[in-house]
Amino acid sequence: MKRQLIALLLAAALLCGGFSAARAAQELPFDDVRPGKWYYEAVRWAYTNGITSGTSETSFSPHRELSYGQTSMFLYRYAYSPKPRFRYADAFSAFVGRYYYDSVNWACDFGILPPKALTDGNSPSDKLTRSQFVMLLYRYAGGWEHRSVETRADHLGVYEDVPAEEAQRRAWNWAVEIGMISGTSETTLSPEKRLTRAEFV
Repeated sequence: MKRQLIALLLAAALLCGGFSAARAAQELPFDDVRPGKWYYEAVRWAYTNGITSGTSETSFSPHRELSYGQTSMFLYRYAYSPKPRFRYADAFSAFVGRYYYDSVNWACDFGILPPKALTDGNSPSDKLTRSQFVMLLYRYAGGWEHRSVETRADHLGVYEDVPAEEAQRRAWNWAVEIGMISGTSETTLSPEKRLTRAEFV
């Protein structure tokens, strides 16, 4: 499962294993995802395996920002679309019939996504920051995959904009240690920058 999670989240160089040569050769139908782009192999992997689709038949929109609803749906598909317990069905009654209804229920059921992120004036259409995404994946690894998210060392000392909250620091340290995410420069993480579709895959 660790290799699968890393494969989902790393950029192109780490996304070449785990699918057949025939699938790897499949051409993408998207005009805005071309070979040579840093996210090309990642998009192809996610599209081939049914994790993501395009924003149209010919567009992937790699630089479009991602919402909570979209992100939960991508992770839900990656987890093989398990049946939610619907413990938060009452709180999410306004979302019935939306594409993300099952996925946000599942994400909240297993502590991947805090219910308050979708209530209390918030919405599944709200966009995620890089820090919120790292927290979501940190909870996914520990809460859904039940694997250790302990780290061996502090990897954040070189960055100038590390979040002050301890929970976020732990999540970022874990994400950097396993190579899931890197800084936007040698000294910045840009935790408040919005997450894009390309960065997700």
